[in-house]
Amino acid sequence: MPSILFVCTGNYCRSPLAVAFFKNCLEKTLDKNNWQVDSAGTWTRCGSPAPPLCIELAQQVGVDLSKHRAQLVTFVQIEKYDMVIVMEKSHREALLTEFPAIEDRIFLLSALAGLSPYDIRDPIRKDNLTAQEIIRDLRECIELAFETIHQRAYTTAE
Repeated sequence: MPSILFVCTGNYCRSPLAVAFFKNCLEKTLDKNNWQVDSAGTWTRCGSPAPPLCIELAQQVGVDLSKHRAQLVTFVQIEKYDMVIVMEKSHREALLTEFPAIEDRIFLLSALAGLSPYDIRDPIRKDNLTAQEIIRDLRECIELAFETIHQRAYTTAE
């Protein structure tokens, strides 16, 4: 069973949305039920709910984050994933420092999407229009990267 972990800073908005967008893409495949897809944060308070702004932004794109609770990346958790997909270069650097053994499984989402590598900004503390643009960009990156992620995860899982 392929497994993917999406990682952002707080695990309040970007990585849980990435999970929802990825699962939406999976719905169109024959193997949609054979995946483990989770999210975590590099710097967060475990068990914290998504802030109201994140819940509202997610609702605007049809995702319910009201029951989401943040979780922190831990060694036991991260080593079991076939791919760890980060939103920012600094997330990759932080994970490489703490978990160098999984270097070959950590990827920047924008690079997987076939784009020139860039950070997907955090929509928190942005005006509503900017936050919506960031979330659209996140969704587009997931859609562009889906086939690559799908293939690599299966290759790694074997």
